[in-house]
Amino acid sequence: MEAYLREIKNLVDALAAINSPVSHKELLQSVLAGLGPDYKPLATTVSLFPENFPFDILEPRLLEAEQQILSERQQHAAISHQAFAVAANGGQQPAGYAARGRGGRGRGRGGRQGRGRGRGPPHQPYGYQAAPFFSAQ
Repeated sequence: MEAYLREIKNLVDALAAINSPVSHKELLQSVLAGLGPDYKPLATTVSLFPENFPFDILEPRLLEAEQQILSERQQHAAISHQAFAVAANGGQQPAGYAARGRGGRGRGRGGRQGRGRGRGPPHQPYGYQAAPFFSAQ
């Protein structure tokens, strides 16, 4: 993006040097025409409000957008890699992942601890009898 913007600046300066300046509208149209589809949201905003985007304001916005796009691509690639690893492993989690959730050994619900709803009374050792209730007379 920096090289692209530098090239546009050089062209604008060269045209100004031969007494053929580029208008703000022409500059914006040229910049936006060279952007890819990832920049469409920003390009749409700039097209709707061109008076709010002089080139010295647009330039840092484009550089910020580029960083955000690159970050999103890296996150997408990492997620895709993880999904591929799970698929290649027959749908099982890679080694080192603890089972979680119902019935697993991780924290959370389930297991055989006798806790929670519908689990029945807790295990009692042999020979244990509950104390009888005494009635007051």
